[in-house]
Parts: sequence; structure tokens; C-alpha cells
Amino acid sequence: MPTNRHFEPRTVLVLVIFTFVVFTSGCTREAEIGSPDIMTSIPAVALIVQPIAGDLLVGTVLKEGVSPHAYQPRPSDMTSMMNAGILVSAHPDVDGWFSELSGGSGHILFESDTFSGEGGAHADVHFWSDPQSVLKAIPGLVAQLCSFDPGGCPAFRRRATAFSVRINSVTARISEILSQNDVGSCVVTAQPFVDRFLDRFEVERIGPVSPSPEHEPSPASLASVIEEARERDCNHIILQNTVSNDFMLQLAKESGWQTIEVDPLGSDAVSYEGYLLSITHSLTSTGS
Repeated sequence: MPTNRHFEPRTVLVLVIFTFVVFTSGCTREAEIGSPDIMTSIPAVALIVQPIAGDLLVGTVLKEGVSPHAYQPRPSDMTSMMNAGILVSAHPDVDGWFSELSGGSGHILFESDTFSGEGGAHADVHFWSDPQSVLKAIPGLVAQLCSFDPGGCPAFRRRATAFSVRINSVTARISEILSQNDVGSCVVTAQPFVDRFLDRFEVERIGPVSPSPEHEPSPASLASVIEEARERDCNHIILQNTVSNDFMLQLAKESGWQTIEVDPLGSDAVSYEGYLLSITHSLTSTGS
């Protein structure tokens, strides 16, 4: 999924400096009270950071219902980022704008050299939908938190251990739920945003139909997906609820597919475990 880059680096630098001068001139210490200690790019990242951060205040730039691919920065967002002690993002191909706005500083949960982008042009970079990828990312996050607050390091590590136990527990629970419920012979994915979840829990899938919300498929690739779905009796397509789905809805109507909407960012979830369970619920409440 291509990075949505709205600004050239030089433009970003000028904008950051301008915002700092205009919006922080004359600011008092009281104005900064309540500012997040940790600023995250998207809700899914905050769901991973908060259980480990404990009493540290965690904020999120991207607001509910907004796609990271359509995000336009606001001055207040940039001020929050500058005031935060730690900046945490997911992956450059999802929220690359966050690193640009921060001048390249901050911690990336799913580093490209650690989390390979297997799958070529259709690789799913929404690593957080796979609980095993999150478990793999936790040690690096703990190290970043310990560097920020050495005195809190033992507590960060304890909370990380407890969080890991909960992730393993919900993973086992989801496996059991999916094994006991019929989610159909397979599902079609509109874009590669939940493929890692489906693969982790061995849900058969076809697609994605297109590599990103901004690109419609070629006639040849679309025909191939439709034909494979017909041969394998796939009758559900999974859509993102944060993007325009006009094309996919029309495709579903013409193909006789039922639609399953999934929040790819965890905007409505109150915990990471809840986010995973919400995807599970979407898959198992549609019927066959």
C-alpha cells in the first residue's frame, strides 16, 4: 500500500518551524499540562502502546473514521507531536506522513528490516492485525519506553509481559471461535488490510481485488478474482469502513457477494484484544 506523501521534506521543515513559532509563542507551562507523553499516529498503535505505557498519557493524531491515506495535518496535531516525549508510528507504507512531520524521529513499531513485506505489490502492511507480529514488536517498544523513562523500566517490562499473556490468550480464543463457526469456504478482500489476520487464523481468502483504496483493479486482474471466487464458491467480500467503497459495493452487488465491513485501524476498540475480537465477530456474524 503506497505511502500517502503530501509534503516534500523541505516543505515539511518550513511548516513545522512556522507552526512552532505561531502556536507556541507566549505559551505558558500551564498550556502544556495534559499534553500527551507519547504521541501515536493511528488508533491501532495507541492500542498497543497504552497497555505498556501505564500512567503515561498516550495521544493519537489520526481521528476516528479518518483513513491514514486521506490524512491532512492540523496545526494542533503538529503542536502535540512537538510536545510529546515519544513518537510512535506503525509502518512507513501506512503512516509515512507521521515520520515526515516528525523529521524522521520516533519509533516505528514494524520496522521494514524486521517485518518483511512479503507478497510483492499486494503485501499487507497492516501488521497489527496479526497478534504474532505485535508480540514481535513489543520488545522494541519496551526498549524505547525504557530509554524515555529509565525509572519506569521495570514497570514497563511487567506490563509488557502481562499484555503478551493476554494477546496469547485472545489468540487461542479466536482460533477456537473461528474453528467452531462457519465463515464460508473463503472470503474476498477488497484491499490488503486484514490479510495477515486471515492468514494467521487460517481463513481462506481470495484477493485483494486492488492494492489500495486509491487504485481500481485492472480488467484482467478483476476478472481473475471474480472467476476464482466463482470456482471456490466465495460469497463474502471484506471492506474497510474508513474509505469510499462505491466501486467495491457495486462489484459485490453484481457478483452476488455479501459484504463484511471491518475497521482496519481499531478506532472503536477500547483494547487491542477487543480490536481482534471485533474482526472475529464481523467474520462470524454474517452467516454462510
